[in-house]
Parts: sequence; C-alpha cells; structure tokens
Amino acid sequence: MRLAIPHHLSMVWVPYRSRSPYLTGSTGAGLVLAPYAVTGERECGCTLTINGECVELVTAKAVEKLVRKRACVSIESPVRLGDGLGMSAIASLSLAYFAEGPPLERAARIAHVAEVFSGTGLGDVAAILAGGPIAVRIRPGAPGIALVERYPVPGGVRVYLRRVSSLTTPDMLEELWGRMREKGAELLRWFLRDPTLERLVEAGRRYSEALGFMSAVPSGVRAVLDELIRRGKLVDYFVKKSVLAAIAWDDVPELEDGEWVVMEPAPSPAMLLD
Repeated sequence: MRLAIPHHLSMVWVPYRSRSPYLTGSTGAGLVLAPYAVTGERECGCTLTINGECVELVTAKAVEKLVRKRACVSIESPVRLGDGLGMSAIASLSLAYFAEGPPLERAARIAHVAEVFSGTGLGDVAAILAGGPIAVRIRPGAPGIALVERYPVPGGVRVYLRRVSSLTTPDMLEELWGRMREKGAELLRWFLRDPTLERLVEAGRRYSEALGFMSAVPSGVRAVLDELIRRGKLVDYFVKKSVLAAIAWDDVPELEDGEWVVMEPAPSPAMLLD
C-alpha cells in the first residue's frame, strides 16, 4: 500500500494560536505541487527514510505518541526535508496513516496536531489534503475544520526551486510571528480580491520582502532571474523560508542546470495509490 502526496509551497500565511491544536493553524495561499511524494510502509528499524536516508524527525515522535502505535515509512520525493515544501506534513500524514489505518482524513487530523505540537507547520496538511493548484486556506485548523478554496492556474506553468538558506520552521515561527500575522493578513486580503497566479506570486514576493527572506538570494542568481522577468520568461520570484521559488510560464532552459528542482502545479490532493 502506498500514498501519493503533493507538496505545498505556501506564499502568504497568517498563523493562529488556539487552546485546541485542532483549531490552531493558519490561513494563507500557496501552490500544490507535483511530482508527488510517494510513501509506503517499510520494515521497522529506522522510523522514517526520505530518499533512502534515515531521518530523525520530531513530528514522527509526536505522531507515535498520539496514536500509541509505531509505523515505519519510506518517502521518495524530488525535494529534501527543510526545503519549505511541506515535507514534515507529508511525513506526519504518512506515519499517521500507516499506524492508524484509513480513512486518510483521520490520519490528516492526527498529522496536523503532530505538526502543531512540534512547531513544524500550521497549514500544510490541510492544503495537501484539499489539493490545488492554488490552495487558499480561508479558515485555520485541522482537516475537517479548516476551509480550503481552490483556484486554477494556466497550463504549462513551471516552478523552479533552489535552497538558499537554512532557516527552520520553528525558528521562523518564533522570530517572525507578529510580522507574519500583520503582513500576511494584509496580502491575503489583497490577493483574494483577484485570485490569479500573477497576483499570488506578487503577494509571495511582497511577503518575503517584508519578512527579510529575499536577502538570502545570491546577487548572481538575482541578476539572472531579473533578466528572465524582463524577457517575459518568469512571472516573478520570491523566497519561502529557506527555498527560492521562481515561477515561470513554461520551461526555462537557463534554470535547468542541476541547481534547480523543477515542479509544476497539481490539482489533485493526497490519495491512495494501491
């Protein structure tokens, strides 16, 4: 039995705290992305492997405490843990599903609570369970409580990704909570007045500038991207936590040099493969 789980690139988010972990979460907007991570149960030893490497993940321990069972899972993905694309949510959802069993929605609620307890994410689980391509979290919380609206994007869009810093989610939440709430709420309202890809990417750029993320972009990379925007190849670029994302209308050969991971918007949510 395997799961196919999309990645999630959040561009604007507004964190919310509540006494209940089911009500804690975030509103915000981002892209649901393919290729999907493919996850499956494995013989125990190491609890979690990502692309063949044993990984210690705090949310794995949180899931085990919540379900009082241990599952061991392998994940194959084009991206790494810490790239800001919802990998901890993918791992938590997989561990909860293979420990607890179906339905997927129940495992997703467990995964969300594990993310909240661990400080590793506040909205990725709801987005990857809903699908996209544009996923807008209108109401925060765990799946079943969160409200997610979906919007289309044009065909052919490509998302080029490159890691540029080592900022972690717990550090980001601790250091920037107030600024994220203030600027995120402003830009989410602005985006929802015209929920298009162009406006979403601009919101992501303005958000990452306000939080200071853009300073991580190397000057040489910035020059290349600015030239591609001038030539009409890119919509724009921004930094989400530790990953630089360049959104293109189509394939961009200049960014296919091995430094970049190429993904594309995906409409379908997490699903059972077999």
